[in-house]
Parts: sequence; structure tokens; C-alpha cells
Amino acid sequence: MLLDFTGGVFSFAQMIVESVALGKPLFAADSQGFNIVKFLLSIIAIIFDLIFMFQHYVLYRDQWAGKKAQKGRMAKLQSVNRNIDELKESGIDGEKFISNDARLPPDVI
Repeated sequence: MLLDFTGGVFSFAQMIVESVALGKPLFAADSQGFNIVKFLLSIIAIIFDLIFMFQHYVLYRDQWAGKKAQKGRMAKLQSVNRNIDELKESGIDGEKFISNDARLPPDVI
């Protein structure tokens, strides 16, 4: 989406540079100047990409942040569960757990 937007902007910019280089107005009707198809394709691509970017980065940004936070919480929970299982296997006093140098990760403490 971002690359398509960049392509549309560069396509439009190329038309502007060509019109300046030829010394003609951008919307000249002669055969060497204005290309209506290229103009419409670049404008349509830019408009649709702006709509998609607005949806992705503005309307639904919280949904993506929530999924990332959920994955982080699940990873921490699985780490804690593994450590609890190791502690249970080591016995009631936990000497085997401590002697094996198995510790909780610093972000869990």
C-alpha cells in the first residue's frame, strides 16, 4: 500500500517535471504534454491509498496495539507457568529448583 502510494506520487511528479522540462503547462492538450490516463491512474491510486492508510493508521490502530499487548501477556504467562511447573517438580522446599539455577525472568518478577 505504501509502495503503491509512492508510485502514484512519483508518477504525478514525473508529469510535473516533464511539463517544466518541455516548458509547457501541465494540462496542455498537445500530444507531447498531458497524458490523461497516467494522470487519472496516479490520482486514483493516491486517493485509494490515502483511504487505506487512514483506515489502517487512524481508525483501527487500537485493534493492532491490543493484539500485540495480548501476545506479550500470553508469552509472560507461559513463562510463569513453565517456572511453576519446574518448581513443582523440584519438590516442596524448592532446593532442586534453586540448585538448577532456574530463575524467573526479570520481566516477570
